[in-house]
Amino acid sequence: MAKLMLVRKRDDFGGSSILQIAKTNKEFIEQPACQDTINDIWMGSIELERNPKWKIGLCLILPIFASILLRFKEDKAHKIRNIHFLKAMAEKLYYFLNSPIVKFLYSTLSFIAFVLMFALDILFNVFDNYTFGDLWLMVWVANILTEEIKLFIDRAVCFRDPLTWMDITAIATFICGKSLQLTGFLDEGRILFAISFMTFTLRFLNVFSVLENIGPLLVIIGRMFKDLTRLLLILSVVYLSFAVTIQTVLYPVLTLNWLSISALITRHYWNIFGDFSKTLEELQGERDCVDGQQGDENGRLTTCPTVTGTYIAPLLLAAFLLVVQILLLNLLIAMFSNSFDVIHRDAERHWCFLRFKLMIVYSCLPIIPPPFSLILNIYTIVVCLVRRCQGKGSSQIICKTLTDKENHKLHLWERNHTSNTETDNEISDSGSNYSKESDHRFIRFNVHKSKNIRKNLEK
Repeated sequence: MAKLMLVRKRDDFGGSSILQIAKTNKEFIEQPACQDTINDIWMGSIELERNPKWKIGLCLILPIFASILLRFKEDKAHKIRNIHFLKAMAEKLYYFLNSPIVKFLYSTLSFIAFVLMFALDILFNVFDNYTFGDLWLMVWVANILTEEIKLFIDRAVCFRDPLTWMDITAIATFICGKSLQLTGFLDEGRILFAISFMTFTLRFLNVFSVLENIGPLLVIIGRMFKDLTRLLLILSVVYLSFAVTIQTVLYPVLTLNWLSISALITRHYWNIFGDFSKTLEELQGERDCVDGQQGDENGRLTTCPTVTGTYIAPLLLAAFLLVVQILLLNLLIAMFSNSFDVIHRDAERHWCFLRFKLMIVYSCLPIIPPPFSLILNIYTIVVCLVRRCQGKGSSQIICKTLTDKENHKLHLWERNHTSNTETDNEISDSGSNYSKESDHRFIRFNVHKSKNIRKNLEK
């Protein structure tokens, strides 16, 4: 009954459920009742206790076997046994394909096939424009786009989620790359395709959030990325100060152009990672240079450094490396270590929350795996928009309208537990009152005893 209480639609909550209101509270999601509810929703109608994993795996390969091999929750309620055999098989197949875990597995396999086809296209140009493979990739991306729109309408995703921005980046770069290729800019389009492929592939890391041992590591990576961003702000200030100073000492007068600016930005960047070959050649005068000549035909800075600068610049470079490689690098390691300890301490809580978000996303997806669900996604988007315009809102699996019988049972259960809680509170209150009276008697006894001792001492 606690599971029904979590997903029950309540008018006093504005038509929301308890689980829907607390869906951003990690401590609440970690509770056993919430986890049992999430397990039930994640498995759908499939009974995990009565279905071994090998049967589920076999049904993924041949879904028609699901109506024969698997046991469903509806079997206990006798909802399937009393109907026609073919209709019962069709309903079991629907229950199997509509389970979030099955949608997740099929979507993962489909996404792997998409990434492999995309990699073949950008590496070897396997698919020319307007061929079957090229159109198939565009349909895949359009399917991902419609899924994101549907999830946004259902409020299952938000713009604060990094995965949402990764999807937007990947889809936008793919569309821009295809547009450039169709207009004749092949190299520029291929570059955008490569960026889109990289973003789509990195997004695949979200699949591992379902694993208890790997899911928290993704949270740690996200936390460390935030730490790295904060440190880069400090590093950029330090880098700019030393880079401008060293270039001013080496080359007092330079013309404002792209060549001098690029030299200012890139000269000491690779020094941070231990590459000093070009820098030492420049400081020791071993590089070919011409006084007054700013650059050659290859776009390299060829003017000679000043003699005084070749003595002062190494000292500044040593101070720069001391600050960056010793101070800031160890600060970054300390920040990473602290982030790891904080997340690892509550690893189970973070994993429960990741799995909860994954369950919400895949419970909203259609039973047909991508990219075959494009038309169904478009239809669902139209239906959701119509419901929004009518003020009905989108239905979610964590907010259900119960039947009168279920509401009656839940009401009796809540009243029973409320009365038990009030009884326990009365007992605890009476116990606390008894404890307070005992404390008062003990204090009065000690005060009286201390007064007698004081009188005896005075005598």
